[in-house]
This record gives sequence, C-alpha cells and structure tokens, in this order.
Amino acid sequence: MPYLITTRTTDTAERHDPSRLSISQTVAATLDEARKAASEMLWRQGAEPDSWRLAELSDSGGTIGPLPDGTTIEVLPVCWNWVIGVADDAGLDTDAIYDDGGDLAILAAYNETLQT
Repeated sequence: MPYLITTRTTDTAERHDPSRLSISQTVAATLDEARKAASEMLWRQGAEPDSWRLAELSDSGGTIGPLPDGTTIEVLPVCWNWVIGVADDAGLDTDAIYDDGGDLAILAAYNETLQT
C-alpha cells in the first residue's frame, strides 16, 4: 500500500500567517519506505529521527511533530488508484508509464512532478 508523506513548515514567528506555510509531499510505496522518507525529512530539519518514534507509524499512518520549528510530518495510507488519479491530473500518461514499469514507475513519475 502506498503512503502520502506531507511536510508542513511554518516560520515559527509567523505561525499565525497561513501565507508562510510551506507544504511538500512525496509518495512512498510501502510503510518502511514512508518511515525512511520521514527520517530523511527529520534529518533535513535538524531533528534526531530516533527521538521522534518513527517505529510508531502504523499501517494507518500517523503524524510526527510538531518539531521545534513548527514542522509536522503526516503519513497517510492511500490506494494505488489515488496515486494513478493524481498522476493523471498532473498530466502524466499513466497508461504508457504503467506499460513500461507498473505501479512503481507511476509512483516515481508522480514524485518527480512534485519535485519540480
């Protein structure tokens, strides 16, 4: 089952201002990959992943944080049809991508659109 990982960061001094909200997302194919992605996000935020109990993320996902800078990391399970739907919405030719590499290729292509 894939997982959507959403990181929300606000400037601590500006938490009351929604325009200062920064959101990034990625999709992982498994819970273990979601934990790894969350761990990497924690490192980028300067937080010790071990102190945030990543192992407590379950099949139903979970939330990590808020971190000292106000960042939260949310992990939510999604179905493959959702991934395909949002990839279609992003303009990807999911039929061709699927023919070339299956579900994981669609996930990788969608994640690539999130990084641009």
